[in-house]
Amino acid sequence: MTRHRPAPPPAVGLATSWQHQAAESLPNPLLLIGSAGNVESCNRAALLYFGLELTTRPYAELVAPESAELLGAAVAEVLRGESPADTRLNYHTTAGFQPMESRFYPYTENDRVRGCIVSSTVMPDGNAHDVATGDGGRVQHLLEGLADAFFTLDDECRFSYLNVQAQRLLGRPGTELLGRRLLEVFEEFGVESGPWLGALGSRTPGVFEAFYGPQRSWLEVHTYPTDAGLIVYLHDVTQRRGVQQALRRAHDELEERVRARTEELEAATKRLEALNVQLQHDAFHDALTGLPNRALLLDRLSQAVARNQRHRAQGFAVLFLDFDRFKVINDSLGHAVGDALLAALGKRLQDCVRPTDTVARLGGDEFTVLLTDVPVTAEAVRTAERIRVALEKPLQIGEHELSISASVGIVASELGYSSAEAVLRDADIAMYRAKLGGKAQHRLFGPAMRDEAVRRLDLETDLRAALIQGTLEVAYQPIVAIATGKLIGFEALARWPHPRYGDLEPGEFIPLAEEVGLITQLDRFVLRRACTQVRAWRRQFPGLPPLTLSANLSSRQFALPELAAWLEEILLEIDFDPRNLKLEITESVFMASSDEVLKTLRDLRDLGVQLHIDDFGTGYSSLSYLQNLPVSTLKIDRSFITQMGVSGDGELVQTIVAMAKALGLSVTAEGIETAAQLEQLKSLGCEYGQGYLYARPLSPAATEVFVAAQGGVGEV
Repeated sequence: MTRHRPAPPPAVGLATSWQHQAAESLPNPLLLIGSAGNVESCNRAALLYFGLELTTRPYAELVAPESAELLGAAVAEVLRGESPADTRLNYHTTAGFQPMESRFYPYTENDRVRGCIVSSTVMPDGNAHDVATGDGGRVQHLLEGLADAFFTLDDECRFSYLNVQAQRLLGRPGTELLGRRLLEVFEEFGVESGPWLGALGSRTPGVFEAFYGPQRSWLEVHTYPTDAGLIVYLHDVTQRRGVQQALRRAHDELEERVRARTEELEAATKRLEALNVQLQHDAFHDALTGLPNRALLLDRLSQAVARNQRHRAQGFAVLFLDFDRFKVINDSLGHAVGDALLAALGKRLQDCVRPTDTVARLGGDEFTVLLTDVPVTAEAVRTAERIRVALEKPLQIGEHELSISASVGIVASELGYSSAEAVLRDADIAMYRAKLGGKAQHRLFGPAMRDEAVRRLDLETDLRAALIQGTLEVAYQPIVAIATGKLIGFEALARWPHPRYGDLEPGEFIPLAEEVGLITQLDRFVLRRACTQVRAWRRQFPGLPPLTLSANLSSRQFALPELAAWLEEILLEIDFDPRNLKLEITESVFMASSDEVLKTLRDLRDLGVQLHIDDFGTGYSSLSYLQNLPVSTLKIDRSFITQMGVSGDGELVQTIVAMAKALGLSVTAEGIETAAQLEQLKSLGCEYGQGYLYARPLSPAATEVFVAAQGGVGEV
């Protein structure tokens, strides 16, 4: 590529007596090319590089074929009077092809471009042949075309000529430097003059390197004494010195690396031995807590099982621990706090057992304790109790004071185990039963627990199949206007007639669906079937006002952004009016609602669906969320209705009804079973009710009979 440079300033103060000596002193080729493209004049260095028969030769013959196009473009630019150009060309020299950086400048006579001056940057060479020289003006053009700085000093070391590059290097125009002493100028510029003193006083040509501070560059200085003073040629060797320094550094670094590598090799055996020890430790220990891991626990437990098989008196027990609400702490405070808490819990567990016992971490927040030489099961239970008491003391984790409990499953060797895996399996089952019992509980494993676990696994498999095959059923419990006794709608309730276990209670399979991730499918199955059924009844009883449908949705549903769109699609497909659909939601949905959940609730409201708070009063009730969320009805939990007239819950129901009226919400009472309860609710102004007093949940066929017997439907 050719790159343009600004035109140089005019030459300054070149005396004719200096011109030939100056051109001949240069170590790099200088040529004058005429407009016809032939070499008209050159210096000694050019003859040295290109041969004696140089003048009158076409300049294009001096370059390799691949450089001809670049050369032609550069010469054409100069002859058109454009800015000087730098071009890298491959020259055909007496020593073979050699790349050079060439600079092209216009050569003018009488304000007309007569040709161009070519200055090529090469390493200086003092052996030059004779050269035919032109007139002084041509030489001056040659000097101005040099790529490097060039100046002359008189016999008193005063500047007598500076070419363009010298003026640029010194940062001053020649008019300010001519006639001034070199050392004075250097002193003014802050340049170290020591290396120059010997050259200025010598009468023989010399070469030395000096650092030129103002330009932060290293210069190779060539001095040529003459009768009139001194010719000085400056070539920038910063890059070359950088390469040399880099080579020296590389050499030093290589030696240092060899030395360091030798030391590393000497230490390699020790490191490998230490690494082997560490790898063996890591293979059997948890990285976070430093406790034995599952592999080491199974090894020690297998030994305990074997000893017990040989000598029944050498009993053992295993405690399987899962920390309650650890996930909440980990998710809310971050994994760093969670990890620190697990490490602290491991140490606290070790403080609760003997040195001969094993505390291990299986993964996550699951730990085990292997008690060896335990004569009776009671000792294992006492250990579990010690752990419960120890965990009551809060743990300081950074700036957080944390309290946590554990659910513990206990297995004892009296059951006669033959494998470590079976022991852990049963301890896990017992831990799960403890967790179902609430926080900080422990349970001793019994064979019936294993049967129950197998049954639970069977139920999970069968529930998946039932959802795919559509064998679940929906029951309908009437909802009645308390003031008139008229039917207004139904609540849809899931029922599962299991082929082996009979009719299962919702409390058995709905929590299972929640646990194994099937609750969304279950909710949507019930909702689709119930909407279809109520729509069919609407057609069957055309003279009746619309029936409303209440359905429960799991809190997980409201974390799904597509819920409202899915529901709208289903209602359109079934032709079910959204205004007749009431979705019942527990208070936990509102209390833990995120921006995404709130948006889903508002989308449902905008669709026309009514939102009811189910089991109101059993959670954390707050006026703030009742005022700000799109709900229309509160459903009082059946536990409060059952206690009306027995305890003070009658006043609580009265408070809920009054609060709902103040907020413009309607109230539905669940679990009405006696006429006394009904009368009390009617006196309180409770609008709607459901319960065994009206009807139990009914099959679709029984529901049709119930609707027909009502003879009408009340206004909602």
